[in-house]
Amino acid sequence: MTQPLDSAEYERLVENLVGQLALRAGVRSERIVRDVHVPGRSTTNQIDVLWDFMDAQGQPHRVVFEARSYRKRVDQGKLHAFRSVVDDIQDAARPVTGVMVTTIGYQRGAKAIASTYGLVVLELRAPTDADFRNRLGKIVVTVGVQTPIIDDVMFEAVEVDEESFPAGLEELGALAIRVTEDDPDPESLEHVLCHGELGELGNPRPVHHVRRDFNPPAALFVRGRKAALVQAVTAQVGDVQAPPVTVTIGGAETIAWLLRDSLGEARAWIADDRQIWTTNS
Repeated sequence: MTQPLDSAEYERLVENLVGQLALRAGVRSERIVRDVHVPGRSTTNQIDVLWDFMDAQGQPHRVVFEARSYRKRVDQGKLHAFRSVVDDIQDAARPVTGVMVTTIGYQRGAKAIASTYGLVVLELRAPTDADFRNRLGKIVVTVGVQTPIIDDVMFEAVEVDEESFPAGLEELGALAIRVTEDDPDPESLEHVLCHGELGELGNPRPVHHVRRDFNPPAALFVRGRKAALVQAVTAQVGDVQAPPVTVTIGGAETIAWLLRDSLGEARAWIADDRQIWTTNS
């Protein structure tokens, strides 16, 4: 951000982000409004953004935001003025929390006033290179995939259950072999044929002839139901390497806004797609 947004744009930005954060706050929002006038004990006060909500215990709360799009740090006079507004509209039935949001930061005296009177002071701005220093910027993962090929599967059967055995070859995943009656579960036919027949990752093995013999004959199951006894199965087996897939997670270029607590240093990183990450510093 080469220069601060104008006041109205900055207020709309704050309103939008308050709405996003409210969805993650675990409370029941009643209203989020911008440029509203709230009567106080002594006068009517203009509020940039107001958020009313009920907490999990049913207690109503109000948070009022003062949005200051400045080219310099906020001084203590601005904090005193905002404190007087928060005090004027304070309500025991709906406690009010004051939050000032600005672009550059706060002078030392302004921070002291915020700390003394319980005001929250935040910076909301585009992140700089310094903000990302010594932080994990992005994760790039490249995945190589090799896919097995199984073709021309043929059985040498010694016994067939005509009702259970399909007229055509089922999906390979539906077929399983149990070599002996002592085996607790049938083994997938795909595993029986591919075991020891595929190449190393990055070095696929060409398709070749594979034969498995069973003595005594093994039980062939189709979708969990015994369909035949087979003494051998043959197939053409190999694998092929698919183009690598690269996935990028995060990245400084995806972060649109940084929201920083000027007293506690906690930060929220807000992406273009409205995802939000938080860190303690």
